[in-house]
Amino acid sequence: MDFGAVPNDNCSDHEAFRAAAAWINARGGYTSLSMPDGEFIVGRQWFGAPSGECMSCFTRFSIPFELDGCHNVDIYGKERTIIRTENCLLFGRFVKIASVINAKVNVSCSSPTGPWNEVAMIGPIIQINNCSRITMKMFQLDGNIDNIIIGGKYNYDGFQISHDGIIITSCREVNLAFLQVHHFGRDGLYLCSGDASSMKISIENCEFRNNIRQGLSWGGGNGLTVSSTVFNFNGIGRIYSSPACGFDAEMESTPYCPTPSTVANGSFTSCSFIGNKFCGFITDQANLSTNNISFDNCLFQASASPSSYCSWQKSKAITYSNCTFYGRVGPCYDASVSTWPPSGPDNRTKFINCKILEEDKSFTYIQNPATTSGSGCEYFPNILEIDFIAGRVVFDRCEITVNCNGRVWLRGKSNATCSGCPPYANAIDIIGCKIKSNGREVCTPSFSEPFTFHQINLNGVYTGVLGPSTKRPPGTGTYYWGPGTTWNGTFGYGTFSVPPFAPCLPLYTDPPTTPAITCGQSSPMPIPYCEDETENLSSDGEVAQFGVVYAPTEERLKILDLDEASVMDDQMYELYDASGRIIQTGHLNTISDGIKVPFLSTGIYLLHLTGQDSFARFIVNRVRR
Repeated sequence: MDFGAVPNDNCSDHEAFRAAAAWINARGGYTSLSMPDGEFIVGRQWFGAPSGECMSCFTRFSIPFELDGCHNVDIYGKERTIIRTENCLLFGRFVKIASVINAKVNVSCSSPTGPWNEVAMIGPIIQINNCSRITMKMFQLDGNIDNIIIGGKYNYDGFQISHDGIIITSCREVNLAFLQVHHFGRDGLYLCSGDASSMKISIENCEFRNNIRQGLSWGGGNGLTVSSTVFNFNGIGRIYSSPACGFDAEMESTPYCPTPSTVANGSFTSCSFIGNKFCGFITDQANLSTNNISFDNCLFQASASPSSYCSWQKSKAITYSNCTFYGRVGPCYDASVSTWPPSGPDNRTKFINCKILEEDKSFTYIQNPATTSGSGCEYFPNILEIDFIAGRVVFDRCEITVNCNGRVWLRGKSNATCSGCPPYANAIDIIGCKIKSNGREVCTPSFSEPFTFHQINLNGVYTGVLGPSTKRPPGTGTYYWGPGTTWNGTFGYGTFSVPPFAPCLPLYTDPPTTPAITCGQSSPMPIPYCEDETENLSSDGEVAQFGVVYAPTEERLKILDLDEASVMDDQMYELYDASGRIIQTGHLNTISDGIKVPFLSTGIYLLHLTGQDSFARFIVNRVRR
């Protein structure tokens, strides 16, 4: 059946996709939808009637393709099938002033979120709810974030509102294959279920990249299998929202999934997590039930951000086998015990036959400590963030190598609270590993050892530690090994002759983002970190009926009373620049006097009349010559 979508005609296909979804829902599924090569355009927003999603928001929107309670549905494209979000939709926080839509300017951190009546969402392209035996294969979803009009942030840590590729909630037996999902304002794929038995969801040969928050957010459910799939460069681009990772596993109640079950039993094979702003993979629920996620033959690479990690694994039973890490590995789950022998499930973080490296063949992925902190090598650019904070982490037959900037500090936890336990009960387990430093770079004002090992259980298996025979210039003298306590063996320390030292490779840089000049708005937008409370608003949410004009020849702000008698004389004021910095405070005697100000350069400013708690934004686009 043809629902009216026409590829490559540069016209909206939104209603055609909605018609297709309505037809499939009416049947309860049991069909297939085939899409030809070419580009289809979806996404629709409007003000007022008719009803749509998010009736309390700044704009309404509708989801182009949503299935609910369907079974046995196959959705197929071809090699060049693309479904793209319409240009010039609104995303973020906005206000309308005198019929003109304005993006909110962020000026304050005092409130965690903004009001919904300022929020413009785009929504997902595909949403699948309460379905089973669904296959999606061989098409591309393009969120087109570079050609979207960006407003202010909804949340203190980013936008955190819906513009997603695919949302799957409370479904079973879903297969995604050969999909490309990219450039969305939140997640490429959001997955959640309250099913505590098994979702049986599989993902193979897909790409989730360049999305603003995550490639994949797994918020609840049991049973996910992923193979040969890319989670790269998420959080890299025009804007980002925290945590800005390739993959986030976090049991979380949301409107899509109000009663999620434990995030558990995920398997990732031959996947890549490259260049994501904060983390390739993050799970940060040590006291909750997220558990048992494994990675085999996967590649992790940090981004250029100084705070970037390859992975961050503070939940239970995370295992890496045959994986390679370029850059820092973050904190691990603390599996310390208070009784011996340990009982219950094995919740330890394990690295088995892995490589954890500062550099690849072209770049280093750890910042130079001297340039990062200004304190030389007293800064902690540890390639492994396990420093008295996690017990019983396992490194089995791993290779750990640093060169110019990184160092290896591994210190386990004490058994002081473990009754009747051996001294190594909560130590870090190192089994047959190879650990090497090619020599730190400039280490001033004081030299810091490249290795520190403390509270280590070697399990009776030889582990070699290798360093250069002398310090890399301008250091002098012999190489220093950090002291520490080991059990069931000692490290085999050795040196190799230098010079020549291994060269220091350049620091990795993120791929460039091309500014999009579209819809009258340049990219990227300079949006400050904290969310804003007000702009052209009074404290009760009403639009403030005054305006501001800058008279550069008089160096004065003229106050325009847009609604007679709405602006009070005799009150204090605050003047902000676009970054939220107060540049002047004072007293407004009368409206006719205006406000004497210093010379203002071109830019956006915000005037706060504190007596009536009203704000107005104004733009200086010409200056005195």
